[in-house]
Amino acid sequence: MHVRGQETVGKDAYQDFSKRYGKPFDNLADSQSTLVSTVTGMMKRYAVPDPMSSAAPGHFPDPALQQRYDTLIRSGTSASAAVTAMEGYERQNSSDLQRILSHTSQPDLQQMYTHLKQAADRHLGTLQQHH
Repeated sequence: MHVRGQETVGKDAYQDFSKRYGKPFDNLADSQSTLVSTVTGMMKRYAVPDPMSSAAPGHFPDPALQQRYDTLIRSGTSASAAVTAMEGYERQNSSDLQRILSHTSQPDLQQMYTHLKQAADRHLGTLQQHH
């Protein structure tokens, strides 16, 4: 499930930036961890295998996700640069989730994707307050 990887990229990047810069990344890391748990719970519900279950933070079996994570981390050379990088992540995440949502008819999945998109939009708003 690609959404699992995308949300984990965000979680791992927020955790890295939280260690380096503190706020606002610490609260966003906690929120992103909750979102990852939401996705993994849905995967368990549908018996979807989780290729990320044994991956260490910052390591992704999908090369595209690894590249996205690495790019975020390389871009975060200062707190301000990390904010800018994560704003781009949240914009893309929100757009991806909207696209997925438009092709989803299962009510519980619609609810989850809506929740994830709303969280991405809230995270973006939080980041924008820190410029």
